[in-house]
Amino acid sequence: MRRTLSEPSLGRTRASGAFSRSKRFEPAEPFWVDYSRRYGGYPGSPASSAPTRSGYRKPPSTTSPSSPQPPGVRPFQRSTSSCEIASGPPPMQELVPTQLKSKVLKLVRELPPLDSKHRGAVVIEMNWSESGYLPAHAQPGQDPDTFVWGEKYKRIAAELRETLADKAITVSEFRTPSSLKSLKKSPGIYDRYSEWERRLPQGMPSNVSHKSSGPSRIGAFEVHLVQGTWDPERCCPGSLRRNQVHQGPAVNLPEGIYCAACAEVMRSGTSAASTSYTKEQLAEQHLLLHSKLWTRRWPGLRFLLVRIGVATLPPPPLVPRPVSLMSVDPPRAVLQDLVPATLQCERKPTLTLPEDPAAVIRKKLSALDCPAKKGWKMNSSIDASVLCKCGGGSHQLSVAEVVAQISPLGFDADVFRHYVEQKRRQFEGQDVNSFLKSFLDTDGHDVLARCLAERQKVHDQIELEKSSFQRLLECKDDLMQQQRQICEGYRADFHEGQVQSERVYVKYCHTSATSVPGAEVNIDPETTSVDDALRELNKAKQLNESRVQVWADWEEGIAGWEDVPEVFQHRPDLQDANFDKDDSEAKAAQLKKQADMILRKMSGCLPDRATYSSRLLRIQEEWAHHVEEYQKGEGRANG
Repeated sequence: MRRTLSEPSLGRTRASGAFSRSKRFEPAEPFWVDYSRRYGGYPGSPASSAPTRSGYRKPPSTTSPSSPQPPGVRPFQRSTSSCEIASGPPPMQELVPTQLKSKVLKLVRELPPLDSKHRGAVVIEMNWSESGYLPAHAQPGQDPDTFVWGEKYKRIAAELRETLADKAITVSEFRTPSSLKSLKKSPGIYDRYSEWERRLPQGMPSNVSHKSSGPSRIGAFEVHLVQGTWDPERCCPGSLRRNQVHQGPAVNLPEGIYCAACAEVMRSGTSAASTSYTKEQLAEQHLLLHSKLWTRRWPGLRFLLVRIGVATLPPPPLVPRPVSLMSVDPPRAVLQDLVPATLQCERKPTLTLPEDPAAVIRKKLSALDCPAKKGWKMNSSIDASVLCKCGGGSHQLSVAEVVAQISPLGFDADVFRHYVEQKRRQFEGQDVNSFLKSFLDTDGHDVLARCLAERQKVHDQIELEKSSFQRLLECKDDLMQQQRQICEGYRADFHEGQVQSERVYVKYCHTSATSVPGAEVNIDPETTSVDDALRELNKAKQLNESRVQVWADWEEGIAGWEDVPEVFQHRPDLQDANFDKDDSEAKAAQLKKQADMILRKMSGCLPDRATYSSRLLRIQEEWAHHVEEYQKGEGRANG
């Protein structure tokens, strides 16, 4: 399809190279623009004086034989003077034939129902020739009789399908129907490289070779995108001017994807009139990403991938990003009272104090007295074996009987008999106890002294045991008092520590709840109870959890595009979302660190029960040591 009035092709010579390699077909962007029929410039237009939307008005035509013709341009039926050149070019607009756009939208609507994760559909229009005049449409390097027509079309479509396989984008393709292969009623297209011809009032549009023929779609490889995720207010990267708002569907410009309002400003330099768009209009936005008809280029897959991502990635949720709250249990410790141990000790067997030997002898002699109980009187007139008689004179007490009573006390029988033989007459008629006392004071003195010493020793031992046991009891009272103080101190420290740990937990609830953006928190760290603080924290958690799934779905939707960083660079809303994610991760790490610190701090507020138990155990060990000393008879119990 030749272009007769394209400025770069003017003055072409045979040495200028092939038509397909001309600079005319190497634009910096993939777009073309149109000049609608109703603005004049080609057959069927209204009067040349009809105004246009851009203010362009066709000047009156005059015929001047001397008007110069641009080199290489076929002469018109009349010459074109400089006064016939328009004061400004007609407007440039993207053009997709209405029939083609309807076909694309129909194909998208006929696709199987897609789940919520799919963000759009890519439709590829392909139209290759199977004529020998266009061998480039076949697989190269093969016999013309066995050409595989459209091989490159199919291959690039398959590559694009594979590239978008994990991007939640549906890809379909179709060959241009016969009803669309020649759009004779299609308006002419004036692209950005037709600056000179666009100023000619009767210039030829760029997409036709002759005025009598319509544009052909042979060689078409058109990539269309239909999506409904583009939000102009949030996705458009354009800078707003005063009294200007982002609005309208996505528009594919050389600079990137912009909203319709920004695209109009970038094209014409003037702000577009404010237009209201309904949700239905934005739910099915059509976008032409690439056209091989006019660029003479095959699409770059990376270029298409970036543009598709920019147009289809949903903006971040409007709700703030959730924070990673750490769960910390409230301080619900139960007091386990410490009980003082019972300090017990068995007293050693009590020693019996021996009686006075003289008293023992008197008791024994009294036991031998007659029933009259008149006592024993010394009597030397009777047999020498008899020591004395009773007061009534009817009973006698022999020396042998007395010896039997005093021998167990340690007195020598022979010594006693000898003393009786020598002293009995001196005590004639006296009480026998006087005689025995004299014996104990003289010959029996040593034995008596020994008995008294033994008695005193036992007495001292008894007194020592009493003193030791008394000190042990005093030590017991002291140790029991220490145990009670330890138990009461633990109880008091526990209650005080619990109050402190509750304050720490309330402050943590306040910090965690206020970290949730938008949460209304009514917590006073100094006075709010644990239950009230926990209730406020749970309200903030519910608000935070309501956002988790929203952001999880959005992050899942953009997860497949992490290998295309250009998408995030073009979309400021996605850049901000990444910054928010970094801030959220930093805040999550800070909250985790704070939760660990809170747990340690709350644990530090409560007293260590094991420490108090060990103090009680040491007291019990000390008591056992005192008891052991007492049992050994060491004579003291240390307090």
